Amino acid sequence: MRYHRFVRSSTLLLVLATLASAHPALSSDLLFARLTAERRDLFLQEVVDFNLSVYSSGLTMGREMALSNRETPGLNFLPFQDRGGTREVVDGKTYDVRRFLGRAQAVAAGTFTVHPSVQVEIVVPPRSLDGRTRGRAEVREAVFSPPPLAIVVRPLPEHGKPEGFTGAVGSFTFTAAAKPAAVAEGEPVTLTLEIRGRGNIESVAAPQVPAGDRFKVYEPRLLRREISEDRSGGRLVFEQVIVPRSTGSTPLPAVVFSYFDPAQKSYRKLADGPFPLLVTPAAHPGASTVEALSPGAASGRKPAPRVDIAPLKPAPDGWAKLPARSWYTSPWFLALQFVPLAVVVALYLSARRRDALARDVVKARRQLAPNAGRPGIAAAGQALRDGDAPRVHQALWEALSCYFGHRLNLRPGEISREAVTGKLALAGLDPADLARLEEIFRLLEQERFSRPPSAAAPLPAAERQKLADLLDEVGRLLQACDKVGL
Repeated sequence: MRYHRFVRSSTLLLVLATLASAHPALSSDLLFARLTAERRDLFLQEVVDFNLSVYSSGLTMGREMALSNRETPGLNFLPFQDRGGTREVVDGKTYDVRRFLGRAQAVAAGTFTVHPSVQVEIVVPPRSLDGRTRGRAEVREAVFSPPPLAIVVRPLPEHGKPEGFTGAVGSFTFTAAAKPAAVAEGEPVTLTLEIRGRGNIESVAAPQVPAGDRFKVYEPRLLRREISEDRSGGRLVFEQVIVPRSTGSTPLPAVVFSYFDPAQKSYRKLADGPFPLLVTPAAHPGASTVEALSPGAASGRKPAPRVDIAPLKPAPDGWAKLPARSWYTSPWFLALQFVPLAVVVALYLSARRRDALARDVVKARRQLAPNAGRPGIAAAGQALRDGDAPRVHQALWEALSCYFGHRLNLRPGEISREAVTGKLALAGLDPADLARLEEIFRLLEQERFSRPPSAAAPLPAAERQKLADLLDEVGRLLQACDKVGL
């Protein structure tokens, strides 16, 4: 497991990455995470809560926090929700705690390991020398992981599985109602089925109605679907039409809904009914919607087909043709209809790009690289006009540091000639440009660190031209690096 250790000094915050796979007991006392599950022994289709807690002490963290590697075979994770912050004492030390709640549904049997990575931004305060603050605060990225969590998913047991079980897993309630209680022959009865609870509510189907031959049963229709905001449960309402085939007192049988309760590790049945029903003869036998053959009817004759539910309105004899209107068929009007669609597509693409950059810090920093180096180039140009050669070299170094820090996703302490040229060589930068860039790095290092400070003196014309050529060359090389695919 990987941890990031943070050590505070008087000038800056150093981020030290330590590999602790050989020492499981190793943890950071300034920043660490814990992952717990509501249950670790699950059944197929069970929905379970995961709690992720991020502990920090003495650190200033940004509000944005990203999770990666949460995709786990056999578990279908929903996005983690921020549950706010609190303070907690651990081993006698007070920590600021950010808590996240995630839910997952077991979709395959087996043993799986949940091991997400947490990515945060740490705000490093400016340097303080002799009581005076210098520079500005920096934001540095830290990635660490909680200890891995093993989850066992078992298949649903075959023993005791009820007939008509449709795969509901969780904890549910069930009610049913049949209305009206008295109908004429051929009239429909509406059966309303309501299922509430916590579990895989989105996968639950309506239970079967054991009506037998005495009723004609139509397919159930989902009337209402209410899923909780955290998608851990909800309410389903089904409506089913049933038409009795005979007259008299014909009770509708009880409806049974079965589900598997993972907490009890057993199947449960919930029944409602039977429902009393009185069917009277139709007032107009010719209008009866269901007709049964009498025992003496000729076997070769078939009754005329009838419909169970008649349409509310008859079909019209014909359709009137509307007069033609030229204004809504003109090309400009038709073209205008695509403007809202184009705006929606543009907003959608913009939102996707913003979300992608928020999740992918590396990509976001690469896009900042071209603008990051321009202030340093401009400062070097101003120093050249002022005739200050040391400032030219310092500004060019800052331009290269800012550009390659973003372009190659390097921290300030990681920017060096070897690191930059090594990554650009792997990316396929032209060898001539690579060699020239390495020479410029050596030159800037020599001018910045090797030459002793000297009093300001007029800059000779030859030296001024040499610095101008160097400035142009740096700008050209940065444009060449922009075209290299990383």
